Formats: sequence, structure tokens, C-alpha cells
Amino acid sequence: MSYYPPNPPPPTPPSGAPAGPGVLRYWAGGLLIAAGFVTAVVVFAVGSVSSLAAPVMDHIFVETEVAGFTVAPGSEHQSWDLFVTHYQSPGIPSECSVTGPAGGDDSVPVRRAPLHYEVWDDETRWILAGQVQVREPGEHTIVCRTVQGARYGLWQGDHARTTEDMFFAGLRWSALIGSGTLVIGITLIVTNSVSRSAARRRSAAPVFHAPPRPPWGPPPAAYPPAAPPHPASHGEPVVGTGPWQPPEPPSGG
Repeated sequence: MSYYPPNPPPPTPPSGAPAGPGVLRYWAGGLLIAAGFVTAVVVFAVGSVSSLAAPVMDHIFVETEVAGFTVAPGSEHQSWDLFVTHYQSPGIPSECSVTGPAGGDDSVPVRRAPLHYEVWDDETRWILAGQVQVREPGEHTIVCRTVQGARYGLWQGDHARTTEDMFFAGLRWSALIGSGTLVIGITLIVTNSVSRSAARRRSAAPVFHAPPRPPWGPPPAAYPPAAPPHPASHGEPVVGTGPWQPPEPPSGG
């Protein structure tokens, strides 16, 4: 026979102790966002400054001077940027002639610069005026007859395109770094806030415990034992059993 208490024990009141993650993730998310913003600004600034750096001129010459430059084998498909210090004549490409190894004036085309671009080298302002489209390796000559006293510079390579690529590369990297750190930082802050809210709700709710299982054995003394069953009579009267009957009269009287 087993005995179970009539009522379960009362619930345990909330302890009020803080639970869940701390505020470390808040700080981590905020610092990550700030660090990402600073890094993005630095990357963009480095890319912008690098794109504004003045090129190192391979050849510098003045107006009406015939300057020679050599195109190495394998680089005949590269452009040569033509810079000028005084850009007052819109016809610079047509007023500059380039002669290739085959000879003949204007055998190498000079086209106008694809964009307006200017840089400063110390106190000299260099303005991109045009591009020389070489076609074969060998010795070339160039002469320009535009503004009196102007200085010209040749730089091997498409500096305008390189500058544009560097600028947009810095812009892309800064955007990727800034947006990536922003998303990660906000994710840390939001998940930490949700975890702390759930932990507070759990700590504020009362805790219900299942009643303990009592040991097997007789019930306590407050509950009297049941009456034993009537024994079998087997056809003989059993004293103290059966319905009540009045006493019989005495015999012989």
C-alpha cells in the first residue's frame, strides 16, 4: 500500500537573480560597428589619395621640342598619357603629332583624354590632355605646337583608367567593410537583447515542483486501518457475527 499527500508542495517564488548573457555583447557589437566605420573611412581615404597621386613622367618636354620615347616589345598595346601644364587650347590632340618607327608624320594617333583629370606635382599642375595610341614597338617621336611656354609630360599607361579603378576599388572595399561590420554588430546586439529578455521572463516566473514520491509502507496513524474481513463460518454459527437477535428465554421455567 502506498500513500500520497493530498496536495502538492507550494511553488518556489522567483529568486530575482539576474540570468542570461551579460552586456559584453552590447559592447562588442558597438565597438565592431565603430571599428568598421573607421576602417571604411581609412580605406576610402587611402584609395582616394592614391588615385590623386601625381604620375612619374617618363618624358618631359616643352612646346615645339621634338621628344623621343621608346616602346618596348610586348607593350605596344598600351596607351601613353599626355599631360600638359597649360591647358588653354582645346585642340591639343590635333596639334600634337607622333611619328612611329615606320616614319611619316601623324602615323600614330593621339586622341582626346576620356575624362578631365589633373594632379599636382610639387608646384606644377599637370592636366591630362590626351592619349597616344602606339601600335608597334620601337622608337617614337612627339612634338606639340600649342601654348607658348607650356610643358608636356608622357607617362606610360592609362593613368586615367588606373585612377578611376583605384578610386572605385577603395569605394567598394569601404562599402563592404562598413556594411559587413554593421550587420554583424547589429546582429550581436539584437540576439543579446532577445536572450536577456527571455532569461528575465524565466527568472520572474514561479517554479512548480512535482510532489515527492513517498516510501512504500502503511499509512500514517491519522488514518485508522480498515476492519478485517469476516471469516468463513462453514455452516457453524460464529459468535459475534451475523444480525442481532433477542436472547432466548431460560429453559425449565
